[in-house]
Amino acid sequence: MLRLLVLGIAIALIPMTVHAESGRHSEDVREAKKLSVSAGVGFLSDVDSFGGTDQFLMQFDVLYNFTNILAAGAVLQAGPAGGSSTVAMSFEGRAYLPIEGERFAGRLVPYVGVGLGFRTYTDIDTEFLFPIIIGLEYDMSDSVSLTSDMRFNIASGYDTFYYSWQIVGARVRF
Repeated sequence: MLRLLVLGIAIALIPMTVHAESGRHSEDVREAKKLSVSAGVGFLSDVDSFGGTDQFLMQFDVLYNFTNILAAGAVLQAGPAGGSSTVAMSFEGRAYLPIEGERFAGRLVPYVGVGLGFRTYTDIDTEFLFPIIIGLEYDMSDSVSLTSDMRFNIASGYDTFYYSWQIVGARVRF
């Protein structure tokens, strides 16, 4: 797991260190480009229903940007495992917190969010899910961002709390 963490951080830092585009990033990009999609990988925390082992995570989302600060959409998380798997679907709202500045700092966009959805695992149980999200996007261009986010998931069933971390992902805005 430590190797995966180091690899994810390295992948996230490479574009930031080699990005040499000059000029200020447009603050209205998210408002002008209303729709975005994202895909990424990471892991789910020690989930008791799987014997307390970490699980590989794939995450996909579709967001609609109402303004350059507010967005809402659907998120799908899938954690395939050896005889069992977990799938979570939530609808969430996000608030982006743009950082003022030139070049590097002006392209970092942290966000927070909350959602409501459901989770099913091991083909046995489906439960309500309430994720609390913190994340960070690094805008590579007006249309492409690198993403990373952590979700603190409160569930109604057997595993009442677990977290999931999308270590690295990519977002494309249309």
